[in-house]
Amino acid sequence: MNKKKLLISSIFFILIISLLTTGCVKESDSKEESTITIEDMANRKVKVPTNISKVYATNPSGTIFVYTLDPDSLIGLNYEFTDYEKQFVDEKYRKLPVLGGWFGKNSTGNVEEILKYSPDLIVNVGKIDETSISASEKIEEILQAPVIMLGDNIEEISEAYEILGKVLGKEKRAQELAKYSNDILKEAEENSSKIKEEDMKKVYYAEGPKGLETEGNGSRRMKVLELVKGENASKSVETKDKHGKTNVSLEELLMWNPEYILVGSDPDKGLNVKENILKDPLWQDIEAVKNKNIYEIPHGPFNWFDRPPAVNRLMGIKWLGNLIYPEVFDYDIKEETTKFYKQFYNMDLNEEQIEMLLSN
Repeated sequence: MNKKKLLISSIFFILIISLLTTGCVKESDSKEESTITIEDMANRKVKVPTNISKVYATNPSGTIFVYTLDPDSLIGLNYEFTDYEKQFVDEKYRKLPVLGGWFGKNSTGNVEEILKYSPDLIVNVGKIDETSISASEKIEEILQAPVIMLGDNIEEISEAYEILGKVLGKEKRAQELAKYSNDILKEAEENSSKIKEEDMKKVYYAEGPKGLETEGNGSRRMKVLELVKGENASKSVETKDKHGKTNVSLEELLMWNPEYILVGSDPDKGLNVKENILKDPLWQDIEAVKNKNIYEIPHGPFNWFDRPPAVNRLMGIKWLGNLIYPEVFDYDIKEETTKFYKQFYNMDLNEEQIEMLLSN
């Protein structure tokens, strides 16, 4: 009888252990299935959740990638849109909280606020090197969420979309944007190959409140000009750091004598560099000023040429190419603008908005 009881007890014990073990395995399997491993553009293997609904980007370039791919997943912005910029942003996203970011000089994200939103994923877009990899790892630790790194070179846009699309479960949308990006770059390459060296237009990029800050050759901020085969008037300038905006003198500018001047103005800040240049008697001997070939870079909600260096530059390629080589980059810019804003921002521009963008 005792042997029988012992046998029953042993069987019962084994059954309990078996059930407990099975439960542990299932829980472990479930945990494994809740994440996938992604290789980002820094060749880092990153474990990310399979279902992501809350994304924070460390800088405006990253925010633009997420905004154009899956805007509903964005938990916040890096800076507040100006009143002018808000006209080109869906009302749904205008009031997203401003969480700051790791970009520009001496800027950091608002860690306390970001943590309140418990992001599932952090997107860090920029130049990929040891410094940025180290920074991403620190951000990952601070924000307690996985960080994927994406490059910000214009040629890397399609790859960045493909990786981000896989992470966010938006592969189809990502492929559409990647193809559009590649098509623009391929078209730019074909068009620029038709321009002879001796026919290249000399262009000066006027930055800063007085227009006397600029970028030298090799700066990523001049990529749009490079892709349409324009000559950088300030090519001899040495770009001192990644933030650019190297000071130059008016004497240097007179010596370079550009045929075109591009400026970035901000009406909300009362800054109109173009108007100031046209009024200033010291600029009047420059060919671009004489011929009134000074143009404000379209901006809304993001600059088409630079700052931030993101997908917004794709439209800048068509705009600038058509501006300085209209016979080669032969586009109906209004039509191209309408297409681009629909494709990337899911926005149907009205005639007034198109005029605002192109009234340069």
